[in-house]
Amino acid sequence: MPCRYGVLPAERLKTEFVEADIEMGFRLVDMAESEWKDGREADRSRLLHDAEGICQDLGRRVRRFDATRGQLF
Repeated sequence: MPCRYGVLPAERLKTEFVEADIEMGFRLVDMAESEWKDGREADRSRLLHDAEGICQDLGRRVRRFDATRGQLF
């Protein structure tokens, strides 16, 4: 049964997880900027590395979603 967004709840949940990951990635970059201002390069590097990992994971998930979606149509 479609939800109010016009898609199945499982599809909406996937979208919400992607949105949450995007927000988390931006937050990590913001935190890295703060660490840079405070002169903590090691912490900054770790935060940017984690943000990069989120970005790469999002890319994999989008490609997988596109492949699956292409099969549906």
